[in-house]
Amino acid sequence: MDGISIKGIVEFEERTPTGELVRRWTAENLVVNGGLAWLAGAMSGAVADATVAKYIRVGTGTTPAAPANTDLVTGVEGRVTGTTSRVTTTATNDTYQVIGVVTMTENRSITEVGLFTAASGGTLLSRSVFTAQPVTSGNTLTLTYKWIFTDAS
Repeated sequence: MDGISIKGIVEFEERTPTGELVRRWTAENLVVNGGLAWLAGAMSGAVADATVAKYIRVGTGTTPAAPANTDLVTGVEGRVTGTTSRVTTTATNDTYQVIGVVTMTENRSITEVGLFTAASGGTLLSRSVFTAQPVTSGNTLTLTYKWIFTDAS
């Protein structure tokens, strides 16, 4: 059967206030039902502005990611506005990418991340839940959110 699949990946990079790299890690993410509907709307023209899929939020919730998710379980630090682009993973421009930077206001164990269509409210497009990652207050997290479109045949 021919078809297209979407693989979601989030890359994390923690840095100190002076820019020193603390560590990197990666987590897979699930494109939820709202994200699939939003994507179909963007392709059909029903979504007025396809560039709004750029808001990232981290959280501390541990409920597994599921297709019916509409928000993070326990969002923290507020949503940040990311920079969007298309990049090449396998085929030219096959990946939608959003890069955002979160500054931690307290020590936290981050366990979830989501991509949204608005700074507040809006639609959750995808969500990831992963093993707790401690992040120090004052440090920044650079998040690189990717949707990689591949031929599923």
